[in-house]
Amino acid sequence: MLLAAVVAIILLALLRFDVIQLGPVTFDVTDDLFHPGVVVYHEQDGDALHDYYSLAIHIPGGLTRESTIKPWAADVSVPLGGTELLGPYIPETGDNAHLTSSSMSLTWTLGCDTPAGQVTIREDSGFFNWSVRGERGLQGQPIYEDYVVFCLANLRVPQDTSFAPEVKVTMTWFYANPVQAYPVATKTLIADNFPYP
Repeated sequence: MLLAAVVAIILLALLRFDVIQLGPVTFDVTDDLFHPGVVVYHEQDGDALHDYYSLAIHIPGGLTRESTIKPWAADVSVPLGGTELLGPYIPETGDNAHLTSSSMSLTWTLGCDTPAGQVTIREDSGFFNWSVRGERGLQGQPIYEDYVVFCLANLRVPQDTSFAPEVKVTMTWFYANPVQAYPVATKTLIADNFPYP
């Protein structure tokens, strides 16, 4: 009886720390399933010295809702160059629930379908970086199901300057079941730019 209890505890520990994996070890996420895009909004403004832009970064889930493979982590990097970020930006830093919200820019209402999970933001060396993690300690969750939208509003540049950043998106998908969750795929792509007017 004692031996069976010890074996059960060891088995549970091996499962929890992913030494034994109940699902696939790797998963191939093809480019046609996961193809992020950036809508670049050129704001209408009355400022004779500056132009203003806002971004909506769309990231598809890449898989079906029924799949046991879920998006569990995302890193989004936006090169700002000589722009000045006036904000707001969504999602914000902290432990966030999945939300659908609107971010007001100067002239557009951006619909932002935000990720769930722990969000950290870093601005350095001319880049704005989001990092979202669904796994926190012994608990975890997918950061979204079908798609997610990150928003940066009111980026100011000198007058008559275009802005079409090469946004880099790195996603990590996990296999998840009630007992364990572990990474099976990571993919990095540069998002396509779609100017709006």
